[in-house]
Amino acid sequence: MAGLVVIGAGQAALQLAMSLRAAGDSREITLIGDEPYAPYSRPPLSKSFLKGDTQVDDLFFRPPGWFSDNGVALHTGQRASAIDPARRIVRLPDRDLPYDTLVLATGARPRSLADLPATLGNVATLRGIDDIRNLLDLLPSCERVAVIGGGFIGLEFAAVMRGTGRSVTLVEAAPRLMGRAVSPGLSDWFAALHRQNGVDLRLATGVTGVERQGDRVAALALSDGTRLATDLVLVGVGVLPNDDLARAAGLPCDNGIVVTETLRTAEPRIFAIGDCAAFPLRDGRRVRLESVQNAVDQAKHLARVLQGDTAPYAATPWFWSDQYEVKLQIAGLLPAGADAAIIADTTGFSLDHVVGGLLACRESVNDPRAHLQARKTVGRPAISPVGTT
Repeated sequence: MAGLVVIGAGQAALQLAMSLRAAGDSREITLIGDEPYAPYSRPPLSKSFLKGDTQVDDLFFRPPGWFSDNGVALHTGQRASAIDPARRIVRLPDRDLPYDTLVLATGARPRSLADLPATLGNVATLRGIDDIRNLLDLLPSCERVAVIGGGFIGLEFAAVMRGTGRSVTLVEAAPRLMGRAVSPGLSDWFAALHRQNGVDLRLATGVTGVERQGDRVAALALSDGTRLATDLVLVGVGVLPNDDLARAAGLPCDNGIVVTETLRTAEPRIFAIGDCAAFPLRDGRRVRLESVQNAVDQAKHLARVLQGDTAPYAATPWFWSDQYEVKLQIAGLLPAGADAAIIADTTGFSLDHVVGGLLACRESVNDPRAHLQARKTVGRPAISPVGTT
């Protein structure tokens, strides 16, 4: 019996296996991961693990014996090279693996910059355990850090580096920080926070040239006409979905693997979940979300679908980021043209974004109570704000 094969061995893949076993599903389950590690938690990598507060063993979701105890075959360090939907096989380096049902949980990979390839000795990205180990090897000889990209990863890394006393310059091509994720007012608030903590922010600024010294970057030429000398460059300019296998197999892709409301691809026996999946919202938009919540909730939903449930996936998305002593939490997706209202609290503040009288999104800063409430009330009539902006 071929059973269920999952390409990917991250949080979505593990959650799917756990949900099926918890529901009493006894089908064969095989997880195929290209990293040499069992499923582990990625969010601590740019925070506590980078600081040294978390060790590698603390990252793994389950002890090694869990997989054999629960009848889940875990194959790490193996990269699938092709999918044959007609024959229902996955091609691995040493064999063809048959499947009854295939799930693509292939995640995403960091975007690269042509002038700053990872082959340069002091250019780093931040996605997996090996990336952090590379950074930790580089940091002892680094005092001047350049961060390219003002999204969550870049800002979290900048905050940790400032906490170690290093000089940090952050270069962002867009006119504001976290431009795809947060509202303009909150972008300004976080820009002020980073400047107060000593980060040299260069907004609306790009990298126009690279000055090398051997196999290392000595300085960056910026579009504002300045030369930025640096010991380390962290490239954090977003990620790309790992949809190459799906494309080669003829599956429709559009900024991710296109799936239906039940997470099924154009091939009835193939599904996709997590960072690689582009799924439809109730309003007709198609999105691809990069978050722990989305990976976990889609895996739980797919487990129900595989057992016969036909309900559409409709979980409220939420995200978070830790920068210095500040926790940013977002519930819902930031809409265009929304009215914003400030909700005051004793511990922090939140920004509500309302469309047609309904709460579309809440951005919370050190305001966990308001965030947890929003995760239950997004899509419902908005509460009366304390103040407006």
